[in-house]
Amino acid sequence: MLNANNINKPLVIMVSGGYSGCRAFRADFPANAINWIEGINLHCIVTPVPLFDAQVLSLTRAVVLKSINGLPGLDLVKQYKAAQQKFGFRLLADYDDQPIATAKGFGLEWKPWGPQEHKEEDDKPWLEIARLLDGIIVTNEFMARELNKITKTNNYYIIPNCVPRSLFSAPQRRREKDLDHPVIIGTGCPLHSLAPHKNEKGEDVPGNPGDWASAEWTDWLVKNIKDKKIDYIQMGGNNWLLDKEVPGMYRALPWVPPMRYPSLISRLNADFVVAPLVECEFNKFKSDLRLIESQVCSSVLLGSVFPDSPYSNAHEMSKVALDTTAKELDERLRTLCDRDEFNKVVDFGWKNLVENGRIMESDMAIDRYVKVFTEAKGQIAFDLI
Repeated sequence: MLNANNINKPLVIMVSGGYSGCRAFRADFPANAINWIEGINLHCIVTPVPLFDAQVLSLTRAVVLKSINGLPGLDLVKQYKAAQQKFGFRLLADYDDQPIATAKGFGLEWKPWGPQEHKEEDDKPWLEIARLLDGIIVTNEFMARELNKITKTNNYYIIPNCVPRSLFSAPQRRREKDLDHPVIIGTGCPLHSLAPHKNEKGEDVPGNPGDWASAEWTDWLVKNIKDKKIDYIQMGGNNWLLDKEVPGMYRALPWVPPMRYPSLISRLNADFVVAPLVECEFNKFKSDLRLIESQVCSSVLLGSVFPDSPYSNAHEMSKVALDTTAKELDERLRTLCDRDEFNKVVDFGWKNLVENGRIMESDMAIDRYVKVFTEAKGQIAFDLI
């Protein structure tokens, strides 16, 4: 049952620029699902630019700022905070990655967001932003807990990522026979490692395997690709680590726009999805998106686990310890190629999606957003209702 009683102001403004997967899963997909629900009188507007029209704001229940940060972000929050005094909407922000350094920093040696060093003053705008917001939406408990240690604002809401069934539309499937030549796909972005390159001074910088060093993933894939025991697909272009050993022997696909990505992944019909991660603060802030994507595609995830890993809630057969060898990965693959073992993990995945509200169109998933958007925020002037 959806909890959306007494909504007198129907609009939710989601300010989210760009066309990234983050925007799709945290703004576009929830907005699309909410807008098609009858009877709750709630309509989401996803916009790349802030809206300050008085008539629109008079009908706005909540403003959600996606991944707002830095001095420009702080200025925008202050503008909406001033407008809030007149129009009475809730002021929220949504984050699905680590927005600020914790006591342990970020923990990534290869710094995928750029070559610059992170400085303490870089975090000052976000600290002020967090205190001005009525609520901060994050994707997991670790993120809420660790950020609240810093801000002590107690204004965090956990809304996990969900997959839209209307776009990940492949039917649920169980294997009718054992797998003899599995299809394996890597869907993580290229920023999980750092290829050799020249820096801004023209100096050669050696490559860093990054998350691929969490277990003997590369050795395992190279061996199986060479022996033609698997078909491997790499999303986002070539994997430089594989190209050192098996160039041209696997399939590389470029990234596609977020609205096309779910149908593409569904059509690829992969048996396994690999998700390497090293243990660090940045990766603990990540969501389990790779896991639920594999589940809605009836694939089996093989993902790195450690304390507070995003894949800690995966099936035991999906969990890959950080010291796992190529031989052990091979043994796991052989076990999971058994039809019955494979189907157990697939069934577990679909149960998770349904029972834990991880399908975007489900009442449970939509209700998480509706509750946050419609929570009362003081008194609203009579002439604005």
